[in-house]
Amino acid sequence: MARQWSGDSALRHDYRVSAGDEEVGGGSRDPLARVHRFTDNVLVRRPLETAIVFESRPAAGAHVGVLSVAEEADRAPLAIPVWYLYESGGDIAFITARDSRKMELVRKAGRVSLVAQDGQPPYRYASVEGPVVAVQDPARPEDRRTLAERYLGPEGAAQYLEATKEVADTMVMVRVRPERWYTRDYTER
Repeated sequence: MARQWSGDSALRHDYRVSAGDEEVGGGSRDPLARVHRFTDNVLVRRPLETAIVFESRPAAGAHVGVLSVAEEADRAPLAIPVWYLYESGGDIAFITARDSRKMELVRKAGRVSLVAQDGQPPYRYASVEGPVVAVQDPARPEDRRTLAERYLGPEGAAQYLEATKEVADTMVMVRVRPERWYTRDYTER
């Protein structure tokens, strides 16, 4: 059973178990501060380890996210891997080309979902959905560096930034405000 948080602002999120199960939990400024898990069909409190899937902690390893955005009515959503940044309680950010199909759809839809998973057993994932709240055009050099360092480390980031300097001014940073979270954690099953 997936868990869902929903809220009307970034400051308060209500935790609910989806699919009609009894409501549990309460409110929290940060939905990941109240990570829970099922053990033998009993819902128990879970430490913040599931949040590591989403947070930008170098020691935890960086997970490539899969961004999903609505396509036209006769097509499935576009789902595409992206590098992303997230700090607990904040917005999610990713960088993409200004004129890409992905950015065209993001502008049109005004909202996206993003999922990140720990690909090694025991598995865990976090998925978030929310509206686009800002587009920095062009993406600031310091944001590009931060994102590249998260995934490539300082040396790899320097090489990446040098190799992509010709297209740097065509890149935009998109910020998404988390509204709904879904998580699953099998680390203690």
